[in-house]
Amino acid sequence: MFLVSIASDKNHRLLNTVKDSEGVDSQHFHNCVILSAKTAQLAIANDMLVLVDGNIYNIGDICKTKPGEASHNNLGKQLLDLYINKGINSFNFLEGQFIVLIVDKKADTVMIFRDQIGIKPLFFASINENFIISDTIESMIRVGGVKAILNADKLFELFTFRYVSGHDTIYKGIQQILPGEYFFLKKHDMSLRSYFDPAELFKSTREGNMDTAAKTLDAMIEQNVNLRLNGGERGGVMLSGGLDSLYLTKKTLKQYPRVKTYTLGFESLGEKDLEFVKNQLSGLPIDPCYILVNSKDYADQLPKAVRSYNFPIKHPNYVGRDILFHKARKEGMEYLISGDGADTLFGGACYVSLKKYLLLKKIPPKYLVALFSVLWKSKQRLIKKIIKTSINELILYGKEYTSQEQVKKVLLSHFTGLKDPFIFHSQHLDGVAKLQPMDRAFYMALLTTLAVSPRDQYIMSRSNGITIEYPFLDLNVTKFIASIPANVKLPGFSAKFLLKKSVQLELPAKLMNRKKYGLPVPLSKWLRDKDGLGRYISDLTSSTSKTKRLYDSQYLAELVMQFEGGDDSISEILWVLINLEVWMREFNVGIE
Repeated sequence: MFLVSIASDKNHRLLNTVKDSEGVDSQHFHNCVILSAKTAQLAIANDMLVLVDGNIYNIGDICKTKPGEASHNNLGKQLLDLYINKGINSFNFLEGQFIVLIVDKKADTVMIFRDQIGIKPLFFASINENFIISDTIESMIRVGGVKAILNADKLFELFTFRYVSGHDTIYKGIQQILPGEYFFLKKHDMSLRSYFDPAELFKSTREGNMDTAAKTLDAMIEQNVNLRLNGGERGGVMLSGGLDSLYLTKKTLKQYPRVKTYTLGFESLGEKDLEFVKNQLSGLPIDPCYILVNSKDYADQLPKAVRSYNFPIKHPNYVGRDILFHKARKEGMEYLISGDGADTLFGGACYVSLKKYLLLKKIPPKYLVALFSVLWKSKQRLIKKIIKTSINELILYGKEYTSQEQVKKVLLSHFTGLKDPFIFHSQHLDGVAKLQPMDRAFYMALLTTLAVSPRDQYIMSRSNGITIEYPFLDLNVTKFIASIPANVKLPGFSAKFLLKKSVQLELPAKLMNRKKYGLPVPLSKWLRDKDGLGRYISDLTSSTSKTKRLYDSQYLAELVMQFEGGDDSISEILWVLINLEVWMREFNVGIE
């Protein structure tokens, strides 16, 4: 837990009702009351306070400390010295997942930094000219006294992407501090400032040799795994059976004689992946845990998962992950290594986005290979000739989950006419128009996909007492990947080519081109199970529905009839509606 109140005495007394038994420490310094996990590192000197929540892996290198001095136990002191001697510009080089709080009593300033990749979340709200800043919405509501109100302006975007981009959230009045930004308050003047600009990643020297790039990447990932294992044995690996997680498992086995792994699947779709993992792990020194979730258990877990997540669930497999995190914690795990981020970094997500775009626009799939092959060459005219669209539109609409036409019909016109769901994406794409197409796609991923998915999993895991570590989502790795030309990391139609080149010494060749299923959930089938997920459909039309003021009830009834008649395409929008209903009930969200 991390929560700061920059507030009146009244608010401070409210925060001080949180007891040490909840696993938090409290500090009152200058105009702040600070609640933090007991593992957070604190330093106070020269009328300044620095608190670090999380891990910074290269602090010893930056501070030029001697071997053994750069321990986690004096992280707060090292950051305080760094700030005093070099200022906030040095924070640009910090590598890790962290929140850093600096309170300078003499300057009457408060600064709160979020890591550059955005793994640790950070939100803020203003109440009666006071500020509440926290890493979880739940603590802002429960402890900070922030009210849970629906941000109706963002409904269209939520339905389109299943998440909200930029500073806004689906909670009215609660905003997000973006990756690489910091909250700055001097007296009563508040602003959000940037200390790291993702666009700068693409201005570095371009590494053009594939073999050199592959060897460099392999060494970087091995080092990152070692750093994140943290010398402890109360951790494991989230093993999906894909290239990324198997690679990380092999790297982990280089450090430990035995490794605990957790593999998730969903009944009727996940059995093949689980069987594949079992075969691949045969003979390896691991302790595997296989979790196969059925329809009833999934439906029972949904409200708990929404509670863990603090938002309407983005992806259906998040519910299963919540079960996995709970299981891992019950077995004594404190952290898990995850391969998340690799798909986006190495081009796998680009392939999925293009395929999704073609399906949405009803363009023949035969054009996918051609699109993927020419996109990195910046052949704008050729792409327009193939599918009559622009590169920017490909990047934008490839992220669309739900048809805008369908969303406009189900939501009342009052809500669909408020905000363009693509406005955040369009504004930022316009700002990097000179970048190559694949670099533009990567840049947008840093601001959207990578700014949301790792954060989401981190929130859910921490709610279960687990910390997720991401060896791929490292600042140095991200910089390195951004510096490589697209024709090197994505030659032709080979998605994740650079990663495959790096892992070929660790994994057998048959894994390189194995089709990945992406942890699918049989959503349509389970939504038709009245004893499982289907029971939530009736909640949408009941008299006690929290969301009934948001949608056209007649059109929703038509959608349900179409779905029950066999139209599986309706399942996507039903999933969003159900999650919105469950979220509003669990957090007692009001509508203004």
